[in-house]
Amino acid sequence: MRAIGFCAGCPHRSTFYLLKKMKLAVAGDIGCYNLGTLPPFEAQHTMGAMGASIGVLHGMSLAGLPENRVCTIGDSTFFHAGVPALIDAVNQNVRFVLVILDNRTTAMTGSQPPPTAGIGACGESLQAVDIEALVRGCGVAYCGTADPYELKDFTRAVRAAVKYSRQSGPAVVIARHPCLLDKRHQD
Repeated sequence: MRAIGFCAGCPHRSTFYLLKKMKLAVAGDIGCYNLGTLPPFEAQHTMGAMGASIGVLHGMSLAGLPENRVCTIGDSTFFHAGVPALIDAVNQNVRFVLVILDNRTTAMTGSQPPPTAGIGACGESLQAVDIEALVRGCGVAYCGTADPYELKDFTRAVRAAVKYSRQSGPAVVIARHPCLLDKRHQD
């Protein structure tokens, strides 16, 4: 028997490697990134329903649980269920970091294109949603984007977001690198 885990080359591998290394309290929800709860990463400490990570982290904040609070959410899940929770967290000035795992697909359920792709379910061209603009439109003042394959840059982005959140409120880091199994991103 072999334990399940991230695909070889998955950009979420380096994200959870870093979150574990930084010893952050990480709330998550369902998606292929929930594998961050398993060995060898063991970096994600909660795993709930689709879009629950932001609300769980908000509850951790209200309870005064660990100061270095981070939550992870996939790009598709963010559009589906994360935006209202982010707006509420901004409104309540919750001090945390949201890491949006933007792999440009809905990998766990069949690689459907997310709103950022500009492609419909049947391959038709659609208006792509600018995730950074949406995050800022939710009232988030600090929004950074980094490629988790570039570990030094990604580490700097997460550290800066954690520092900002401790002092000023919610911060977002978009971990952007396409899923290697999604044929739309292959040459």
